[in-house]
Amino acid sequence: YSPITQLKSSYSFSQKIDVQSILGKAEFYIKEYILSAVIDSPIADPQQRMDQAVNSFNDKFLNANLLTRLSRLSKEQFNRPLFKNASGQEVTIDLLSDGEKQLYGRVISLMILNPHNSMILIDEPEISLHPAWQQKIMQIYSKIGRNNQFIVATHSPQIIASVPYQNRILLRKEQNKIIPIHLNQPPSGLDVNTILSEIMGASPIPPEIVDLHRQYRALVENKKEQSPEALAIRQKLSEESEHSQFMQEMNFLIDLRDL
Repeated sequence: YSPITQLKSSYSFSQKIDVQSILGKAEFYIKEYILSAVIDSPIADPQQRMDQAVNSFNDKFLNANLLTRLSRLSKEQFNRPLFKNASGQEVTIDLLSDGEKQLYGRVISLMILNPHNSMILIDEPEISLHPAWQQKIMQIYSKIGRNNQFIVATHSPQIIASVPYQNRILLRKEQNKIIPIHLNQPPSGLDVNTILSEIMGASPIPPEIVDLHRQYRALVENKKEQSPEALAIRQKLSEESEHSQFMQEMNFLIDLRDL
């Protein structure tokens, strides 16, 4: 006999959580979280205890725009967690979207530990998460436990944009040393493109498209937008989108110039 769980629920000063080992067992840990909350509840009525436990789980995911909520533990299926989807149907976790499975799996381990007065280190929480969930993951983590400090290593512009600029520290390699850079002012915007360009040093537009933009702009400024060269460039750019921001800007410049 060997136990299924890989996580000790007793809180200790230093504890490492192997997220990969938990992801495939998220259903088991959700069930354990609910049953533990029911056991610890001082409420006499058993249904009220269960409702309180389910609500405490769902409260962590408020404002995360999930399409499902934990509904109950199924007595007919050995206390298997059931989730209610947008159409009101009760489904098991294997029928949820991959993003929701990842989100529940990554968060449930901390929910069981319920850390307090702690420093929590998280490495790349964005792995395998849809960008929409990446925007919400730190908000969800912040609702777990109390009086905790999170230190997160990430390459996700969505996660970076979701936290105040005062809390961002950029690590840069200079002369074989890792130098921390504290940002003393916010970027010019909170959109992903601004985070990519101003903080992460990556262009949101592929270099070959940037070069085509430069060439086409020069031709428009010299009134050569109908030249064979300009039409060939426009054809390449139209594969990107004829209604892209750049093409709208160029059309506006042409119209303004011809007034």
